[in-house]
Amino acid sequence: MAAYRGRSTWTLGDSRMTTLHRLAASGLIAAILVACAPSASDSTPHGKNAALLATTLGSLHLSDPTVDLDANLKRGDVRFVGVYGFSCVAPGVEEEAATSRYGINCLAGTSDAIESTEHAALIQRARDYAERYNSELQRRRRAGLIT
Repeated sequence: MAAYRGRSTWTLGDSRMTTLHRLAASGLIAAILVACAPSASDSTPHGKNAALLATTLGSLHLSDPTVDLDANLKRGDVRFVGVYGFSCVAPGVEEEAATSRYGINCLAGTSDAIESTEHAALIQRARDYAERYNSELQRRRRAGLIT
C-alpha cells in the first residue's frame, strides 16, 4: 500500500484504486451475485421437471399410497415406484432382484438435476411416497398376498 493524498491505494498497472473504490466495487459485485442467486423463498415449481413432478404428484394419493397400490394391483401393475437420480431407483427396496423381476415405474419429473428449492421439496415428497408404497408392496409380497 502506498500513500496517495492521505488515502490508502491499491495499484493495478497504471491505475490506482482507493479503499472507497474497492468497497464500492465489492458492493456492486455482491449485489449482482445476490440478484442472480435463486431465492430461498422460491415456492413455485420453476423448470420443466418441477412442473411435471408437481402434476405427477397431484395425481397420486400422497397421504395414503395404499390407495394407489390397490388400484395398480387391480390393473395388474405390480411394479415398484421409483424416482430418477443418476438412474431410476426404488426407495425402500433393498433387493435388486425384486426390481429386476417386477420392474419400476419411475415418477415423471424426478431428477438429480434440481431446478429450484420447490423442485427439491417435490422430489423429497416423491421419494417419501415411493418408499411407503414400496414398503407396503414388499410386505404384501412376503405375506403371499401378491403372486
